[in-house]
Amino acid sequence: HTEIGWDGSVTDTEVANRVHRLAIDEVTDTDLLLEDDEPRICFYDGRDRRFQVALREGGEWVRETVAEGMRAGDWCALALVGGRLATAFHQDGELRFAIRNGPDDWAVEDVQAVDGLDVGLEVDLLNLGGGVAVTAYRDSEGDMYVSWRSADGRWVHRTAPGVGFPAGASPRLTADGRGGVWVLHGTLPDGSGADGGLFLVSGNQQGLRSESVIQEAAGGSTGAA
Repeated sequence: HTEIGWDGSVTDTEVANRVHRLAIDEVTDTDLLLEDDEPRICFYDGRDRRFQVALREGGEWVRETVAEGMRAGDWCALALVGGRLATAFHQDGELRFAIRNGPDDWAVEDVQAVDGLDVGLEVDLLNLGGGVAVTAYRDSEGDMYVSWRSADGRWVHRTAPGVGFPAGASPRLTADGRGGVWVLHGTLPDGSGADGGLFLVSGNQQGLRSESVIQEAAGGSTGAA
């Protein structure tokens, strides 16, 4: 974890050691947010094969296990939902969601699974307010999904309209200010992982629509605001 001060000073602290095993069990994704001005980081620990969230408390890092298993949490995202820390993550070909009830106490839910497909790749997570969470993610065939979780824990899933190519690369969610969401994402025209263009998905639980932003090798989205 790296902090850059207003004066340009840089402070590095080690969160976890040797979690990445090159060419064997690699860490592909992390996420970071601030809760009460303290950082929280989600990551897959390839050495111990568990999905963890690290929390800095009183200057010390505490690691909590959310789920166990090979590749658990290799894609993950964090948000504060209803005032509590929450994470959406990929495990065993499915999208899962967990919300923190207290120290080392995570309630895990199954969100989405599709027969024959790997679902929950490149997941992003957004707090929409009022206890509502939204996730955007893709499957192994390049279909992109948006899922809403209500304050009482019910899920609604929508598949984004196709754009003519496999899509859902690096999706980034933001609220549209009218109760709906925008999702920026890249396409994968040859399935190699190289983005072929940038698209915008917009809408709500009643329906989604897609439109082209850039029809070039745009690189997907690294952020949206």
